[in-house]
Amino acid sequence: MIGRILGGLAGAVLGFLLVWKSNFFAETFGSISTWADTHLGGMRMVYKMIGVLMIFISFLVITNLHFIFFRAVFGSFFGIPDEAAL
Repeated sequence: MIGRILGGLAGAVLGFLLVWKSNFFAETFGSISTWADTHLGGMRMVYKMIGVLMIFISFLVITNLHFIFFRAVFGSFFGIPDEAAL
C-alpha cells in the first residue's frame, strides 16, 4: 500500500514537472515526432499532455482505482465483461 502511494506521488511529481517545465523538456529532448509536432500544437503542448496524463494515472494508482478504470475503458477490447470490472 505504501509503495503504491509513493509510486503514485512520484509519477504525479514527474507529470507536474513535465507540465511546469515543458519548455525545458522541449529544448533538451527536442521533437518526439514530426506528426505530433504538426498536428498537436508543438512539442511543448505534447509534453504538457503527457504530463497531465501521467498525473491522472498517478492519482488513479494512489486511490487504487486504476484496475477498475482500465477494465471499464479497455475491457471490451480484450473481451472482459463489465461485471468483472469490480
